[in-house]
Amino acid sequence: MSRLVLLLLAAVAIWWLLRRAQSGVGRGHPGRAQSADRAPAGFDPYRVLGIERGASPGEIRRAYRQQLLHYHPDRVAELGEELRQVAHRRTLEIQRAYDLLKAS
Repeated sequence: MSRLVLLLLAAVAIWWLLRRAQSGVGRGHPGRAQSADRAPAGFDPYRVLGIERGASPGEIRRAYRQQLLHYHPDRVAELGEELRQVAHRRTLEIQRAYDLLKAS
């Protein structure tokens, strides 16, 4: 890919992550994940992982891994500390969703 396309993709990713952070998704202490049994009201693990209700354990695991690879803080480290913190919060949200679905 050309450098311009990569910069454009990075800009869109930054915009999207900042917009998600401002909407209140993943708020809380960034260094400590909430336990799965204390998920906030209105938290939909299926929406977080992007899967349909009634998904098989294999589909849940694949969606979890795909989301985690996409939002891992180390993948956006070179884009700045603020974006890394947003990605960290999103990673905690993905982990919480997976823990809820794995337990049920």
